[in-house]
Amino acid sequence: MSKAKILFFAADPLSAPPGGPARRLLLDVEVREIRHKVRTARYRDDLDLDTHWATRTDDLLLALNETSPQVVHFSGHGGSGGLVLVGSDASSGHSVDAEQLARLFEVFRGDIRLVVLNACFSTPQAEGIAAVVGCAIGTRTEITDAAAITFSGSFYRAIAFGHSVQAAYDQARAALALEHFEDRECPQLVTRRGVDPAKIVLSRPARWTRRAVVASAVVAAAVAGAVYLAPEPNPSSGVAAGPSTTDPAAAQATDPAAPAATPVSGPVAPPATPAARVVDSVYRPPAVDDSGNTVRNGGFGDRFAEWTRTVDGASGKGTNEIVSFADARSGHALRLTYEGEGSLLFAQKVPVAGPDYVFRATFRASSHEGPMIGFSGTGIATVMLQYLDADGRVLGITSFYNHVQNPFANTPLVGVPRRGNGGNDVHYIDVERERLYKDYEIDIRREIEENLLGVVAEQVRTVAIVLYCGATDPGAGAELLVTDLSLRPRG
Repeated sequence: MSKAKILFFAADPLSAPPGGPARRLLLDVEVREIRHKVRTARYRDDLDLDTHWATRTDDLLLALNETSPQVVHFSGHGGSGGLVLVGSDASSGHSVDAEQLARLFEVFRGDIRLVVLNACFSTPQAEGIAAVVGCAIGTRTEITDAAAITFSGSFYRAIAFGHSVQAAYDQARAALALEHFEDRECPQLVTRRGVDPAKIVLSRPARWTRRAVVASAVVAAAVAGAVYLAPEPNPSSGVAAGPSTTDPAAAQATDPAAPAATPVSGPVAPPATPAARVVDSVYRPPAVDDSGNTVRNGGFGDRFAEWTRTVDGASGKGTNEIVSFADARSGHALRLTYEGEGSLLFAQKVPVAGPDYVFRATFRASSHEGPMIGFSGTGIATVMLQYLDADGRVLGITSFYNHVQNPFANTPLVGVPRRGNGGNDVHYIDVERERLYKDYEIDIRREIEENLLGVVAEQVRTVAIVLYCGATDPGAGAELLVTDLSLRPRG
């Protein structure tokens, strides 16, 4: 297979001396991160990154004439006037709007299958380009340098592992949710009607990848007992004409009757005794006194309302559903499961006036390893609290964490998965597998002052609640049952 060419254009004229109005963008760091992440991937040799700096309009024309790229990437500034390239005098900016970009790609459409605009407020330009080439990524609002770098590195690493554009986008958004929660919804994938990003694979032909997965599934069957090939969903079905934003949470956020269980395409080994799915379409949640609770829909009486959902659909299958739960005050709980490599994440940001709040939750978590005990990856289930300042920066994290205790974790064996300590600003609280933690309570101020060194409690202005269920190996998995989430002022 010939290499997929990625044309990377970078421009930062607004920070040019002597008086640039903007802070310098770390575009060189972004390229370094992409190269580093791709270098660790299985099919790293299938991608060819061709970088162009201080890009002017003629540089776009020349590079597109010289090569036949499959991906065109632009990193720099964006705004209401469009993308900002370098002007004729090298220190001024030149804006290119959505209409001009659409005309450019109409002429040079060629083999281009994807255009990535890693610049603020670039979704309108991405929509115009997607109408021509079929698939593009833009950013809905302003995005921080750190988040833009995280997204690019995670996205191209997934591409170099043989994942589709859709799966790579989902992985990159999951990385943002874990590292830069406030920017998790900024990147937007838009497509033309009839274009399915789940079928765009740039590093290896989809047929080759499927054969390899089926072969590994046969090996897993000999150890675990059974495997199956999950049907691939067709995200393009029912899509309206014109470019449309792809958001994994959109269907359930706008349609309360949407099915709760959401498969993620790919072959995986299912649990040996899968739990029966609870049908929740007819329940009538009892009235619960939720006065003073700053968490919205913390008992999931209104299904998935107020919660955002992110899928890292690497190769596994996840479900999310509302189930009857006798130990909950609300009578119901959110049940997350994930089998295979990938993750499923629900999150909500709660504004607070400071650290003087008490968090409570009822939850039960479990996880299991892959078939090679001690050497294959493990499932992870966690209820996580992220503490953010007024600018949306993550100050520290508390994670109620269930994972398989690896018997070789403290030995020098190479390749043994283990959990890092996360640093002084992350506190892991191990939770016992399958144990019900009813009305588990944590004092936010005390937690920060006693366990998160260097974090100033008075700077907390937002508490992000993250419910995570995932696995690091095709044979591993996890389950999380959670309800009665509350965050109330200390009384």
